[in-house]
Amino acid sequence: MRAILSRAHLQIFSILTCLGVLAACGPAASPQAVVSPTPTSLSDMWPATVPWTPAASPTVVLTSSAVPSPTIAPGEVGRILQAGDVNFEAGNMVGAINDYSLAILADPQCVEAYYKRGLAYGRFGNLDAALADLTTALSLDPDWADVYIARADVYAQQGQYDAALADLDQARQFDAGNAQFYLIRGQVYFELDVSENEFGRALADFDRCIALAPERADGYFARAGLFLASGHPERAIVDLNIGLAIDPDNAEGYYHRGLAGEKLNQSQEAVEDFEKALDLGGTTPDLYVSLGMAYIHIDEYDLAANVLNKGVALYPEHTPAYYARGLAYLMQGRYAPALRDVTVALEAEPDDVEALSLRATIYLNLHRWEDAIRDYLYAYQLDPDYIDALYGIAQAQYALGRYEEAAASVDEFLSLAPPTNSNIPGVNVLLEMIEAKLTPTPARDG
Repeated sequence: MRAILSRAHLQIFSILTCLGVLAACGPAASPQAVVSPTPTSLSDMWPATVPWTPAASPTVVLTSSAVPSPTIAPGEVGRILQAGDVNFEAGNMVGAINDYSLAILADPQCVEAYYKRGLAYGRFGNLDAALADLTTALSLDPDWADVYIARADVYAQQGQYDAALADLDQARQFDAGNAQFYLIRGQVYFELDVSENEFGRALADFDRCIALAPERADGYFARAGLFLASGHPERAIVDLNIGLAIDPDNAEGYYHRGLAGEKLNQSQEAVEDFEKALDLGGTTPDLYVSLGMAYIHIDEYDLAANVLNKGVALYPEHTPAYYARGLAYLMQGRYAPALRDVTVALEAEPDDVEALSLRATIYLNLHRWEDAIRDYLYAYQLDPDYIDALYGIAQAQYALGRYEEAAASVDEFLSLAPPTNSNIPGVNVLLEMIEAKLTPTPARDG
């Protein structure tokens, strides 16, 4: 998911102090808290089987922790399945897949082995292999509700929501009180309803999941994701606290509690949660971006740049990391690398208003006035509500000596800005300076 870092809280850096004649404007404003990305997909928030760090599909090597040889007596199948279960619970999906494959080799009709190997492939991120195994399991036992639910989960992760709902309908015929059923259907409903910002069906299912299995962390995590996406971070934190009390080693739980903390301007707490997620093995690109932004919000620009360097090294195609690192460099006063990073982000998404705004601000600090005006104007054309662009344009116009144009930009800004706009004091100072330039100097008497 593209991590859009909200422009609304990123004030234009006043460059008036960079110009000797404008020293009266005072120090440059620092950007306020930038809202961390809001997930819009439950698959981005709480995937039921996809691991925290996706990896390539394992190559099945027919060796087992249970038996030393692929020549297996049928009576050994149960012991091999148990060995696979131990590996699965330990997070060793390659070992689990190998064990379940040995069980299938010994007994090609073993429905449990296909089901469990399908779960392991899903946890590993190989959804096609998972789908194939779960379909085979259902061909062997078409009345097993858990397999329908597991296959519905895979279909949902592939975006095949109609197929997922069809499997869930089948599962309900055999087991109407299954908490996993409500968890997965709630996720599907979320995906189907998120565009309308309507979460009633999903919330009802997550509530039902929690009522049926209050000891399970995933129900609380899923409902927290819904609260986070629907603009209720305080309610998300309540559920995340419960989920993390049940499952204290869940990296994603800490990550999403960090996101909720950021939305509540609790950046120090967010930093601690993001760091905990990293310590627990979390290594998604958005985690690095979120931690970097949280460091920026507590004025730890060196730490922000360092963690974003790691994020870029691990995920060089993840453009939000370049955007965030560009902001960190700007706050450090390192304008050249800041410009390079934000330009990389814009090459991927040329119409990203946030990135255009940030690059224009960098141009102001580099005294590249025409470039700043170009980027601000384009950003304003893309988003007419982005009136702060007019302030940046006016600053550049003033620096170029185009005082009448600067006055027009300031007048337009003041006609549109609400009284709470944080740039109004700086704009008023700039207006006084423009008027001083436009007022004729009285001729001295000889």
